[in-house]
Amino acid sequence: MHYHSRGHRLGACLVAGLLVAGLASAVAATETATARPAAASPEDSPISASPEAGQFYPTRVRIMDNAQVPARGTTTIQVTGQGGLPTADISSVALNIGAKGDWFNNGTLTIYPSGAQEPTATAVSYNPNYYASNMVITKVGADGKIKVANKSDQPVRVYLDVHGYALSTPGSAPGSTYNGLPPARLVDKTKIASMGNFELSPLGEGGVPASGVDAVAVRLTLKGEQTGTVRVYAAGDVWPADANVDYPQNITAQTFSIAKIGQDGRINVHNLSGGAVEVSVDVVGYFTKALKQGATIVTLQPGRLAGNVTIPANGDYALAPRGKAGIPDSGTSTVGINVTASSAGTGALSVTPSSTNETAVETVAYAAGRPTTGFTTARLGGDGKAVIHNSGTSPVTISVDAFSYYADPQHDITAEVADGTLKLAWRPRQGAGEYVLMDAGNEEVAWRGNSTSTNLPMPAPTFRTLILAAVEPGTTISYLGKILATAPDPQSEVAPMTVVTSASGTDIKWASDPPGTDVPPIDSTLEHRIAADDGTVVDVPLSRASTTTALGQSATFTVATGGAEVPEKVDDENSPDAPADPPAGTFPDDPPAVETGDGVPIDDPTTPTPAPSASTQVEAGPATTDDGGEDPNSVLNDVVISPPAMTVDEFAALAGLGTPSQTSIQARSAEVGAQGLTKGSTWVDYETYIPSAKVHVIPGAALACLALKGQWYAGDGRGVGHNTGKYRTRVAINLDWKDKKNFAYRDVHSTHRLAPTYATKTASVSGITFKASKNTGKYARIFIDHGVGNPFCYITSIEYRMWLEFYKNGEHWVYGRHVRMPSHQVYQEDFYYDSAGWHHYGARLMFNHPAVAAMCLAAFGAPAVCGYKKTQVVQ
Repeated sequence: MHYHSRGHRLGACLVAGLLVAGLASAVAATETATARPAAASPEDSPISASPEAGQFYPTRVRIMDNAQVPARGTTTIQVTGQGGLPTADISSVALNIGAKGDWFNNGTLTIYPSGAQEPTATAVSYNPNYYASNMVITKVGADGKIKVANKSDQPVRVYLDVHGYALSTPGSAPGSTYNGLPPARLVDKTKIASMGNFELSPLGEGGVPASGVDAVAVRLTLKGEQTGTVRVYAAGDVWPADANVDYPQNITAQTFSIAKIGQDGRINVHNLSGGAVEVSVDVVGYFTKALKQGATIVTLQPGRLAGNVTIPANGDYALAPRGKAGIPDSGTSTVGINVTASSAGTGALSVTPSSTNETAVETVAYAAGRPTTGFTTARLGGDGKAVIHNSGTSPVTISVDAFSYYADPQHDITAEVADGTLKLAWRPRQGAGEYVLMDAGNEEVAWRGNSTSTNLPMPAPTFRTLILAAVEPGTTISYLGKILATAPDPQSEVAPMTVVTSASGTDIKWASDPPGTDVPPIDSTLEHRIAADDGTVVDVPLSRASTTTALGQSATFTVATGGAEVPEKVDDENSPDAPADPPAGTFPDDPPAVETGDGVPIDDPTTPTPAPSASTQVEAGPATTDDGGEDPNSVLNDVVISPPAMTVDEFAALAGLGTPSQTSIQARSAEVGAQGLTKGSTWVDYETYIPSAKVHVIPGAALACLALKGQWYAGDGRGVGHNTGKYRTRVAINLDWKDKKNFAYRDVHSTHRLAPTYATKTASVSGITFKASKNTGKYARIFIDHGVGNPFCYITSIEYRMWLEFYKNGEHWVYGRHVRMPSHQVYQEDFYYDSAGWHHYGARLMFNHPAVAAMCLAAFGAPAVCGYKKTQVVQ
């Protein structure tokens, strides 16, 4: 039998203590927590968008200043080059319009690109009493100009202000992409005094991420005591000359606006009027350049989608825009439309996706005898429709015109885990005769055929690592993408995940928690964020993210749900009440851990994963940190992107394709120095440790330790590090690829009480068990069930349940959950051999989760109070 033990030995451990108090233990100087940096995301980060056509650049430039458009006349306006706008390649502009009949007349304006035929679409309906306001996102002509047509028999005064633009070609820097949201009220009927200002902070509200946002799309609803104007602009910017909306006296006015985010994430709402105005603000979307996942703007020659449609009082009209007025049949879920309403009564129209129960936000407020036009970015339901609802008590006649749509992000490959199936689809490759999906871990063909989609079995628990290739005549093999998919054991309460890397980037998607669990789903009601290995952190509204890391490249990302990680508090050891260090020899050193031989017996591979114990079935909600704040990062996923694990030659041989005539993507290189060697084993080391050198159990918490007075214990006094010899518990797993066996080792260090009297106890290792072990020489798995009690506080323990699945080629999946105290750290180390012996080239930190709530090992019902951190690491 072959036993491989690492050349090092774990040194004698320094004093350590098994914890602790109502205060949070702190991180030693070398420990790092995943705190979110305050700085904005650098543009070259893999989680920042790269420049693409159709991205949005918020700005504010006046291009038409109260100019008159004659009766039935048309005026041409230069857009490019005005007020600092680019001199060429502007494809569309977000245009804020103000129009007022010059000779006591009502009418409408049409705005369209220069060089195009004048459409019937309405941009704004105006009257002679005040400047009617509306925003449209309109196309710009190839000559950089737009046309403004007056459809009235009398002249009209017009203001035009550009609030942002998109380019027809990639810009020199990335712009923003649009993410639509269900409407959410940020400000509800707040009064702004005459000449007053109100500061709005939309970040982190209503589905808007807490960082990385350039601008928000909002609907303003106003009602003023007198006539006036409202300006919405970035905090810190100069007060703009142009108004977002003019409002009449005692009549509700509404408009769509794109508001740039300013200093400290704030927006100013300023009232220029002799009286107060009541303002409501609803957010309907946001623009960000932080991720490659938003939609890009595509503007159209304005076209009519519906004309002279009458909606009864409290009635609905289903709008089906796809395939009309230049809007494609698929690939868009948001359209930019103008709705014009005319009625003999008073009321309002709202636009919502079909088949949803979203709260309706008014798009157009209409009054008797006063046609009104309002723009909105209408989100479509699953059937491609939007519902226009009339909340008035009278019928209303509407027309609907399309000005733009938002092109959904295009993915080369899509993957979804649902109902025990991995559903895959991909774009066709020109000239491909067939497609092959290779199971890279087991080195066998998983599927082959000439279709561009397939379903593969994905029963839980399953980890798939796949390479998709197109095969052209002449045995030209082109790698199209790499797919990692997980279907965790339902008892882990960890969500499935897919990671798809192609030539255009990487898409990461983490699903809702498995059905039947008692934890809340991971969805838009929680905070999500993704962090790159360059330190960039970006908030995302949903459980998915796209990055620029392309096939053949490498990167590491951390995806968190539930809030930002927080650093630990000040070390208890620095407290003036901390006891002095014990005299030398007071506590004997722990003996070295033995990690040779057979180790701990492992249950038969057919043994099912055991049901959670009563203590691990308790789920806190929501968990709290020691200072009473909401538990951060209740779910943490680490994603390692790497090139495919096999060369095209190896792929061809496994698929029986002969010698390929072309290779397009290089496979992952062997570890530094490991070329020409054979991987013999992979070791996984899981340690729990207390960062502080001394920790304090306050008198109240000490009751759980059967003591009335406060107590002090020794901690490990360490930060992140491999084989430091300082830990509370240690588990070492040897996945022996050579002999197709798994070996497991466990160790528990003594707990040393420092005050009120010196004492030492050691918890039993019997609470650490290993099950469901398997090793084929290419694939290995093992389950760790860990519950080690505090020998001084009998009702608490260090608990974790972890599933480990590794492939010899380096792909791996580690998932499960653990209590939030103490710190949890996992390292991976690969060993190679040749005729000269064994070699290794350093260990890799898989994760380090800092301790957050120190009371969790010294309080009644601590796991239920402190909760668990769920985690998933995939490469």
